[in-house]
Amino acid sequence: MQALVLAEKRRGGVFDGATADPAQALAVSDQDYPVLLKAVYKRADFPKLRWTMPNGSPGPSSI
Repeated sequence: MQALVLAEKRRGGVFDGATADPAQALAVSDQDYPVLLKAVYKRADFPKLRWTMPNGSPGPSSI
C-alpha cells in the first residue's frame, strides 16, 4: 500500500510546493497520507466495499 501511495504522490506532484530533494519527494507526511490514500483507492481496479447499516439502509454518505 505504501508503494501505491508513493506512486500517487509522484503522479500528482509533490504536495506543499515542488522540491529538488529526491528524499523529500519520497516522504509522505501525515497530512498528505489520507489524501493520497483516498486517491489510490479511487484509482484502484477492485470491487469497492459498499457499506450498509445493520437495518439495511445505506451507510454514512461521507464514506
